[in-house]
Amino acid sequence: MKYTIKSLTKLNINYNHDHLVIQYDVNKCNDLKNKIEDRDHSVPQFGDVVVCINPKKGELYFNGHYQDSLGPSVCTQAYVPFVSESRLTPGKLLIDASGGYWTGVQPWRFKKVGEKLKTFCTWGHCGATANGAVDFKANVSVWEYRSPKFY
Repeated sequence: MKYTIKSLTKLNINYNHDHLVIQYDVNKCNDLKNKIEDRDHSVPQFGDVVVCINPKKGELYFNGHYQDSLGPSVCTQAYVPFVSESRLTPGKLLIDASGGYWTGVQPWRFKKVGEKLKTFCTWGHCGATANGAVDFKANVSVWEYRSPKFY
């Protein structure tokens, strides 16, 4: 599904109230969405969802965010991650979330369990300003990761 001004506005009511969703925002969100969805889904990609399981306690976090933060990491309870394209390496996505807690992971131990729509955001046409982020959804892989480190 490609976003239109109408469909992106429905997802960004507050942003539209303050800044108005314009074609620039639609184009940027569609471009980032396509770049996320066109990646290789057979291997873990930054921005994917990780279901965090402690073998003794069971599933603890079902919406972990996979990212490179000084090494492969999962944020177990992430806020909506920001996405942009690298200015130094065109085509490379930069995906950054905040939240907690973070833990180092071994992505070669991930087991793919499906795909789902995930919400991302990017700065809209007004740039980094109050209520200036535009949300969009993209399909990502979902991975299961078992570790006794999860609490």
